[in-house]
Amino acid sequence: MIDYFGHMAVVDELHGLLRSTSYSNADEQKAQARTLAALAQDGDLACLGALTDHLLAHAASDGAELDMLQQAADLWRDGLDVYADVGKVRAALESALTDPAAPDALDKFNQAQALIGGLEQRATQVITAAMALPAQMSPPRYLARHPRQDDRKTPEWNWGDLFLARRTDAFVRSVAAQAGKDSGARAFAFGVLASYGGNVAGSAYLGRTVGGPRRSHPYRDRLSRYASGSWLRQHRSGLPPIKKLAQMLRWGVPGLPAQLPANIAQLLQDSLTASYDLRITAPLPDLHIGYQRLLRHLELLASFDMPAAPAPLALALETRKDANPAAFPPLEANLKPTSGSGGSPPGGGTSNADSEETKSKTCWAGLLSVLLVIGIVFVCIITGGAACGAGSPPKDPSHPDPQPGTNSQALTAFASTDQAVHICDVLEQLQQYLWQGFSNAADYLAVFGIIYPNALQLLQPAHAQFTASPPPAAYPHRASAQPNVGYESMPATPVEHAAGGPPAHPPLSTPDRYVTAAARLAHQLWQQLARGDADSPNLDMDADRDAGRQCWDIATGSIKDDPVPEVALAYAQTAL
Repeated sequence: MIDYFGHMAVVDELHGLLRSTSYSNADEQKAQARTLAALAQDGDLACLGALTDHLLAHAASDGAELDMLQQAADLWRDGLDVYADVGKVRAALESALTDPAAPDALDKFNQAQALIGGLEQRATQVITAAMALPAQMSPPRYLARHPRQDDRKTPEWNWGDLFLARRTDAFVRSVAAQAGKDSGARAFAFGVLASYGGNVAGSAYLGRTVGGPRRSHPYRDRLSRYASGSWLRQHRSGLPPIKKLAQMLRWGVPGLPAQLPANIAQLLQDSLTASYDLRITAPLPDLHIGYQRLLRHLELLASFDMPAAPAPLALALETRKDANPAAFPPLEANLKPTSGSGGSPPGGGTSNADSEETKSKTCWAGLLSVLLVIGIVFVCIITGGAACGAGSPPKDPSHPDPQPGTNSQALTAFASTDQAVHICDVLEQLQQYLWQGFSNAADYLAVFGIIYPNALQLLQPAHAQFTASPPPAAYPHRASAQPNVGYESMPATPVEHAAGGPPAHPPLSTPDRYVTAAARLAHQLWQQLARGDADSPNLDMDADRDAGRQCWDIATGSIKDDPVPEVALAYAQTAL
């Protein structure tokens, strides 16, 4: 099962292939014209069709991952608000103190003072809540065990897993047949077709980078899925950002909850009913709930943008600071944040530093540093810079200076002191600490597997290993006793027989390779549909037994047997 960006890439690739191909068969020519017209008019529905697997997975889930992601997104948003306000305070203070004679300098200084009020409490609350989050979440438990890994029979399978493993080609054909002449339904059917090719080819690619199928290595598979998707987003400029994708897929009355289009809901319901033997499956899930959860997931994933790096200290203030560095010591030398969130180039091996456990500890320690710095900074501000470190000699308390916000003369006098530089300096350092806190949190959440890695994180070994297929090796590895621990490293468990033929892709192939293969596979099926041919098999969309294998089941025995007693299903079979 591939990710959102992977599906969008395959839709785009298949669309381009259909547009650029010249057909000699009259039925294919007519189908080409109809399909391209539908995509031009209702392209967003093709994107929704491509995410049918995710819609069904969300419909069958308990929503726990979304609730956890919501909690993290709320904290991220509150942190961004604090970060932005620190930036506003800095900008106003630095402007006022570098040019105190400016007409608006006094107003800017007082605006900054007003904004500071309550900022310490807000920042402390956000950081304290964020520090508690890793302890609540780790180790990851948000993915349900695959029913096949527990030897469950078909009636106990959830629809997210069943859809990928049974009657796959038949479902594509059913949607295409029932779409009729409706433009939106035809576009949706095209997306379903692209999704089929994407999952068959993409899961084979992901499985090799993971070391085994999603069933056996769910958390490592999640890392692979998001890393490959992030890579495609970086290298395919035409793919929509996740926020834009969420907007594209929203239907309904503005201001009210989104609604799955009624004709698409009916098309899905009818096609699932026609494709699967519902006498031996769990009842169909609520498709409308699945659609709403899908949108919610996309919107939450779009919440985790990194803020812009802090602006440097104003040049005039930096010059004064450099002229007397001993007077402006750093807040805490042992708490100084690191420069960023880079990593080794692709090909480097993972280490304990890449683990979810280590990232969790790093995130917590970084947030603790921010918490300590917040206290230091606001003591500095409250004391007018006097508590920041060495600087101007103390004034005689019996002859206090007027407060700098009182008038322009007082502001000008204060602007010339070291204390003024101290306040601006510690605020700049605080913003640096906050930025590093965001970076550490993003590192943790990406390795935890609930957000996409960003461009810098994609260079880290924990993610880079999934953007180039590995050399041929024994495959697939069986599940470990604790699939949610140590999943950043290739599994060293015994091989599950008999599966694992030659790899579908050469070593060092990027995710683009599976996108191309997916479009070719889907295009072949599209040609069959256009001509009215019907001789293609149901391919396993999880590539559970490696590339190009048909849907299968176990009649007797266990998934833990060696070899696995798999039996290929006949085309019409939902289960043995």
